[in-house]
Amino acid sequence: MTSNRSITKKFITKKNVAHSMFLVIALSLGFSGCNTGAVGIFYSIEKLESTTEENRSLEPNAPIHSLTELDGNYYITTPALRMRKAAENTPGSPGYNWKLVPKPDGYSSTGKVASDGADLYVHFIGDSKDGMKSGLFSVPKASISYDAGLVDWEEVSTGSGEVATFFIAENDNVFAVIKELATYSIYDVTGGKAITDDNDITDQMKFQPVIDIAHITDGPTQYMAISDKMVYIIDDATSTIQPVAQVKDVKTAPFDSKDKTYGFSGLIQVKDDKLYLTTKNGYIFEYNAGVWSQYGDDKFSRTFAAKKEATAFLDMHDATGFTAPFDKIYAGSKNHGYVTIDGTGKVGYVDITTRNTNFHSSENTFVKNVYYDDTTATIFALTPKNSLWQGKFTESKLRWTKETKKK
Repeated sequence: MTSNRSITKKFITKKNVAHSMFLVIALSLGFSGCNTGAVGIFYSIEKLESTTEENRSLEPNAPIHSLTELDGNYYITTPALRMRKAAENTPGSPGYNWKLVPKPDGYSSTGKVASDGADLYVHFIGDSKDGMKSGLFSVPKASISYDAGLVDWEEVSTGSGEVATFFIAENDNVFAVIKELATYSIYDVTGGKAITDDNDITDQMKFQPVIDIAHITDGPTQYMAISDKMVYIIDDATSTIQPVAQVKDVKTAPFDSKDKTYGFSGLIQVKDDKLYLTTKNGYIFEYNAGVWSQYGDDKFSRTFAAKKEATAFLDMHDATGFTAPFDKIYAGSKNHGYVTIDGTGKVGYVDITTRNTNFHSSENTFVKNVYYDDTTATIFALTPKNSLWQGKFTESKLRWTKETKKK
């Protein structure tokens, strides 16, 4: 989507030794299935027997932290920032391979890449004499290309403190999570202002960083934010953040349990104005007009939640409104590949007709997230230890290839 917002940009250099610990934790948390009817199996991309590799220069075990598309180019963090042309499918042609994108001076790695349709945003991390430093940088789409040399990065003003991570909500507003000493806060990058915490209960947020943010359409200036244990409503107009009390009415443990296996993991607003929330112990919740409900049927709960080691759902991606059969909501998981949500209460799994890759039964499937690009009709699976996969429908079958160097 295209954004008409303006952002004030300036260079800031705040450093914090303790920040290094958060960065390690943040990246590890970020990396922390086929109709089940007749077949009843889950596919794995950990065990490869018959694989098509496109030789696009990625390492076979590369960790893929994030992926986005902007102006005909794909960008990934591995954790280095790389790019390739989205529509280039001829080996050897310029734009076919993943190319390293130059970093700002003083920075060595990346945490996340995302786009609002106009600019590319990257969270860069580096070393300093005081420990580690990090910042949120941006570049307009017209100022970056596959064939260009240096990139004229500009650091985005985020107030005081270190940038821990950032989010682009569905209406293209940008928020940064800021770490200062041992506490966290939220900065509205688009509005150029801090989000305050005037309520005693939000003191909890200071020690539990927000891990996802989504826009709430029924409140044009309101957003939902989650930490590991809490759900908040951010009012951008008043720059306040408050906990959502009614969330405790949902009769499931993840909302108020102290068990470390519980907790929230992902949040997304879809095009029909509903919000979906994933948990670390196999639940997906739907938020519709202020009402929470558990998503999926009993079979879904038995498969993912009612187990000794429940499935940890991770990030989500919304492809509703795009070309069928990809028009779904996708949720990655720590041990069951990914699931699809169709918005009617039905949950699906990776297509049983997949060819070329042995996505067979396994408890070790780990897909951090899924990304769909409607322009090229390509679906991507991002993994923490097994590089990047792309899927395309050919002869009514979803065929997967791995974007890595050939052996």
